[in-house]
Amino acid sequence: MQLPVEITGHHFSLSRRHETLIETQTSKLERFYDRITSCRVVIDGPSSHHKHGGAFKVRIHLGVPGNEITIDRQEEQDLTAAIHAAFDAAKRKLRDYARTRRGEVKHH
Repeated sequence: MQLPVEITGHHFSLSRRHETLIETQTSKLERFYDRITSCRVVIDGPSSHHKHGGAFKVRIHLGVPGNEITIDRQEEQDLTAAIHAAFDAAKRKLRDYARTRRGEVKHH
């Protein structure tokens, strides 16, 4: 990856263990497409509502040449599970993007 990973946590402080997990998962994304130019991970903490706190929301923005891939729908009660779910979705989306770029997908 050409630029370092930007990790942002909203409404809570992110632990070093979770930052390391995100950096590890990001480095694994390069197996699927090695021309990633940037990666921004934004994690929204649960709200402090007194009846229902909510879930962690993880958004990933991947910069690739000429495009940006966004994963914006991963919500889980556990932060580690939310990070894994978001990066699994990112792997699928990045794999599909790479296939399209190589011309392996038929256009109807």
